[in-house]
Amino acid sequence: MSRASEALATSGAPSLAVQRKGAAEALDISPDTFDRWVRPHLPVVYIGGVQVWLLDHLLRWLESNACGRLGAVDPKRPRAADTAGGLAHGGIAP
Repeated sequence: MSRASEALATSGAPSLAVQRKGAAEALDISPDTFDRWVRPHLPVVYIGGVQVWLLDHLLRWLESNACGRLGAVDPKRPRAADTAGGLAHGGIAP
């Protein structure tokens, strides 16, 4: 953890954005899974040379890719990220 991250964590200030590893941790997936399935569908913010993803965008991506009732998977229903009009073009649903 960087000194800035430690300072934010101890100051009680909420994180608004996370780097790649933090984004993967927030979704409880590996960084490689984040890169393959999630990252292409989210806008990125550059702070200097550092890429960060807004936690709000991660939450909206997660909500837009949920299907049916909790724990249910409908293989016939395409996910929003897989459809031509969905999030496959890097957009975030309003």
